[in-house]
Amino acid sequence: MDQRAPEEEIRILITEGQPTNRLLLKKILSKAGLTLPEAKNDRKAIEKWSEWNPHLILIDKNFPVKKGSDNDPIIVSLAAYALEQARLLDVDAGCSDFVAKPFRPHEHFSVISKHLGISYVFKEAT
Repeated sequence: MDQRAPEEEIRILITEGQPTNRLLLKKILSKAGLTLPEAKNDRKAIEKWSEWNPHLILIDKNFPVKKGSDNDPIIVSLAAYALEQARLLDVDAGCSDFVAKPFRPHEHFSVISKHLGISYVFKEAT
């Protein structure tokens, strides 16, 4: 499947400690024409956030989340489990949403669409 690129640049910061998970997320999301800077830890994520001003951050559950103002980007937690209690804890910690691992492309596109108001046109592979 291919996705049509959005009309304007959409910046999504991938903050994930595992290189293979970062690579997988980049491979999945790059098909939609998104700009995808990466950070391997919370310190790098703060630097990238300051430089890039992303629209949305995908952040590994193991990294701390601190939201401070209405200007902060949308933060989506990436966690290795999908329990409702985990979702509630992430929201209490400042996350806007939650995506469980293992990664399923449609879940990422759905959460991005939900929070950024963009849509995708999927085409069948030939």
